[in-house]
Amino acid sequence: MEISKEQLTSVTFGAVTVGENNDGYSFLRMTEKEADVYKSIAPYFLKTFSASGIRQEFFTDAVEISFEYVAERTTGVESYYFDIYINDILRHTFGEDKAKDTTAGSVHFMLPEGKNKVVVYLPSLHIITLKNITLGGATYIEPHRRKLNMVCYGDSITQGFCTKHPSLAYTNRLAVALNAEVYNKGVGGATFEQSLIDGRDTLKPDIVTVVYGTNDWITLTREMFEEKSTAFLKKASAVYSDSKIYVFTPLWRSDYEKETKFGCFWQVGEIIKKTCAELRNIIVLDGAELLPHSESVMADLVVHPDDTGHMLMAEHALRYIH
Repeated sequence: MEISKEQLTSVTFGAVTVGENNDGYSFLRMTEKEADVYKSIAPYFLKTFSASGIRQEFFTDAVEISFEYVAERTTGVESYYFDIYINDILRHTFGEDKAKDTTAGSVHFMLPEGKNKVVVYLPSLHIITLKNITLGGATYIEPHRRKLNMVCYGDSITQGFCTKHPSLAYTNRLAVALNAEVYNKGVGGATFEQSLIDGRDTLKPDIVTVVYGTNDWITLTREMFEEKSTAFLKKASAVYSDSKIYVFTPLWRSDYEKETKFGCFWQVGEIIKKTCAELRNIIVLDGAELLPHSESVMADLVVHPDDTGHMLMAEHALRYIH
């Protein structure tokens, strides 16, 4: 059985749009209005088209599944991987460590006899096109829907740098634990930008997470940061008035002692805490407590957690998110 666009759309989560053209099926995690926030910065704009947080999740009686794909790089990271879960266990990982800017390939795997739950996580940092999606021997495909909706705002860490396994990114780990659909709005290099929130009230998320600050410390003065972060947080509180909003202060980074025009790294978190104290529906999580202060869990030894770091980040955050 080759699945149709209608069937694919019904089992695709984390995407606001599933498109179709002669090349196959494409996926967008941001609305046009959201992506346009980054249009003036070409490298950032390209990242909005990556498949961060997008997955297919369904039940089927198929005995085998196959599909073809094209992966287009949006960042300096060369690696990409698909994670395949069968009945909630990671069974297969497909991809490459050193890929070209654009790579074509195919995926094929077998399923146990009978009804199975399948989850296909798309690579976090690449634009992904799928085609010829076939469920061998299938008589049905049914979506598995999660109970809650969650929107995740943030920078490269939220987008999924530098995880090998997309399923282990902290946003996806939180989503599984909370039984939530996740809409990942992370963009590498991003800072607080309140215009990104426009239009998201239509989603009505139960949970919103916000993880900015580490890039702000590098690029902004303290005065600019106070202005931008306050505008974002106040707008988030108003637009998502019925949601629980969890704001993470910046995670530990190994170069926190270096000098920037902002000043002391830890003051970023103090400013965020002060602003959020006046906003009733925001809970602040101390990023310094979410990861070991060690390069051993940093993929780049500085700021981006590896797979273990992302898992620890989610595990520790779940002590506060509910």
